[in-house]
Amino acid sequence: MEKTKASLLDYLAEAAEKRQPLPSIPEIGRQIGISTSSLREQLEVARQLGVVEIRPKTGMSLRDFSLTPALMLGLDYSQKIDPLTFDQLSDLRKNLESVYWPEARLCSPGKRFPRSRPSLFRLIRKLRILPSKSQRKSIAASILESSSI
Repeated sequence: MEKTKASLLDYLAEAAEKRQPLPSIPEIGRQIGISTSSLREQLEVARQLGVVEIRPKTGMSLRDFSLTPALMLGLDYSQKIDPLTFDQLSDLRKNLESVYWPEARLCSPGKRFPRSRPSLFRLIRKLRILPSKSQRKSIAASILESSSI
């Protein structure tokens, strides 16, 4: 990696992209140009966000990326400072679910498909997928052709 001052998250993203193991804390600090104590603070944030796993006397490794830890931290904090956040999140979820209902039905042609939205959303949560760009284009064309889905 380059010897320029960069953020830790940039460094970790580059390491993940190149599938490189992470070096020691002092080595990372030297490479990105920050002190070991500052790096340890940043690594703690990265750990809480689920980006790295830190094992004492063993080292650290990158974790598979998931938005869940970051979202849960943010939601927990926002709930404590503004209880209306839950209502706003609930509205957001309802809107997202209503948008993806027709698309999800079209993504599984020829298969038995849940007839109710709650059943569908349980299925989607299990799959944890979103349609690809080409699937979205196909879905959009199908929705335009048939408005009674």
